[in-house]
Amino acid sequence: MDAIADHLQAVAEGQGGRGVEKPKSEGQTLLRQGGERVTEVRPHERLPPDLLTMFANLRRKTTPRPHLDAHFLSAKYFLPAMRTKKWGRFIGISSNMVGLAIPGMSHYIATKMGIIGFMRGLANDVASDGITSNAVLPGLTNTLAIAPQSEEQRRATWEQQAIKRLGEPEDITGAILFLTSDDAAFITGQAIVVDGGQYRIG
Repeated sequence: MDAIADHLQAVAEGQGGRGVEKPKSEGQTLLRQGGERVTEVRPHERLPPDLLTMFANLRRKTTPRPHLDAHFLSAKYFLPAMRTKKWGRFIGISSNMVGLAIPGMSHYIATKMGIIGFMRGLANDVASDGITSNAVLPGLTNTLAIAPQSEEQRRATWEQQAIKRLGEPEDITGAILFLTSDDAAFITGQAIVVDGGQYRIG
């Protein structure tokens, strides 16, 4: 996910984004529960705080809590300022795996479905304040996270897609940036799949 976050920042810089520096102490306070930091939320340094894409840095990868905590705590922290401005965008990063038949991944699929459910519920709560809330569901993306996979394993995945290649970080950020734009002002509570056509309805 870092590659996607870095590409978002680069795009914002290219568009003259001014950005907001967020003190580390605030982020640590926000994300501690019971004295333990369970997640890390990355408000992008060059994007204003009313455009929030949420990534979970998993410290306990086998449980749902880090995934869902990142989104819930981010909304709790940033929502007041968005409501004051009467404008904002929440974008949660889920996964196309919620629509695939992959054995042994029930814990992961449950967490990613939880993100979709939270974004849809949040959409109902914040729409009157000019705020939208959506989820983006990437497929296999060419980042460091898939470095251990062999070329054969990667090919086996993208051969199931309509578009026969790996996704790149800019493919995912394209969807994210669209959802933050005014062109997407009437889109909320949705799950946008960005996986080259692997996840198909039907």
